[in-house]
Amino acid sequence: MKLYELAYLISPELKEEEAKIFYDKISSLLTKEGEVLKSQSPQKTGLAYPIKNKNEAFFADFEFELEVENLETLKKELEKEKDILRFLLINKEVENQKQKKTKRFKKSEKGAPLPKTKINLEDLENEVEKIIGKETE
Repeated sequence: MKLYELAYLISPELKEEEAKIFYDKISSLLTKEGEVLKSQSPQKTGLAYPIKNKNEAFFADFEFELEVENLETLKKELEKEKDILRFLLINKEVENQKQKKTKRFKKSEKGAPLPKTKINLEDLENEVEKIIGKETE
């Protein structure tokens, strides 16, 4: 069994009780073939942009284990549901491996600040002359 996450948006036209019934239906579909580990019941939320001409939707989330062979069946069942505006199915194991492979670079630490000392202009001119004199030779 592999670890997956399913997040979906359902129509805001459903009543809250109907959204919970739909949530139970998806939950039973997942438990029939696998095991639900975590879930978030549907909550009405505003959308950043319209999806199928809807500005809000019920959002729900499941984390579950499922055999790979049953994944296509699950996708087909989800696509059949007319109340689902959009869903996202993620293989969490692949996602975790990607995160492990990604190197995290720390920000380089800045060196200690230079001491603020007054510079004698004559000494500076002498140093510049030495440098210029070496280049011209």
